[in-house]
Amino acid sequence: MLCTTCLTEVVTDLRQIVHGGILRTREHARGNVDDYRPGLYEELVTTLARQHQFGTPMKTSGGSDQPVMFHKAASEAKWMLENTISTWARDFAETYTHLTLTATTTVEAAGWMADFAGLLADHPAAGELHDEITSAVRTVRRVIDRPADKVYLGQCGYEVGGEVCPEDLYCTPEQTWVHCPTCGSDWDTQARRKRLLEVAEDQLDTATNISRALSRLARPVSAAAIRGYAHRGKLTPHPPRHDDPRKDPLYRIGDVLDLLHDTQKEAS
Repeated sequence: MLCTTCLTEVVTDLRQIVHGGILRTREHARGNVDDYRPGLYEELVTTLARQHQFGTPMKTSGGSDQPVMFHKAASEAKWMLENTISTWARDFAETYTHLTLTATTTVEAAGWMADFAGLLADHPAAGELHDEITSAVRTVRRVIDRPADKVYLGQCGYEVGGEVCPEDLYCTPEQTWVHCPTCGSDWDTQARRKRLLEVAEDQLDTATNISRALSRLARPVSAAAIRGYAHRGKLTPHPPRHDDPRKDPLYRIGDVLDLLHDTQKEAS
């Protein structure tokens, strides 16, 4: 059986997948109105929908997808959470045959299991159930709680025992070194930013996405400035992606970086 502390932990995690509780602001309190926070799963989906805040997937000049500055952690966390919850929900229904699993989504399955706290505690594999669910939820929290002002520095990549460390690294704009919490290695943030920029040079993206990505890497430039370069003939536009309803032209990131470098030289 699970102890009271562990049972509370796993039930709380399951319920927080579904909803985040009540958020009471001063304005809401005056009007006696409750505002509900989104659940962890909804916040994770929102994080995926806003990947440009961490870095955006870009296309090479050859057209193949190369997620150079793409924040993979949210996608991986979503897959892990969905797989963990669906697996244990099916096992739960098979163990307690008097129950009927009707849930068709991750959120529904999590809410369904949370309603049977006593059965969770008595489950033959309660310890394993607790460890896997709470671990998946911790991963989700680490992804969605990451401060928006941090810069994505790519995966660690340090080799430990023949395996490459997959930890995603972030730093604040003023940090000069970043410590990997998984393997313990230390990295020069400036060198890693430079490497990300070098890898991204031959890739194409829209003015908006390039602006977001470069600004995150301490190369601030507005989308309007990029379009201005193109309008003045300093930047070559490329055909838009076939699936882009806005039909925004694409620009080579290296060309934008060259223009920024030239502008900086002229100003100095």
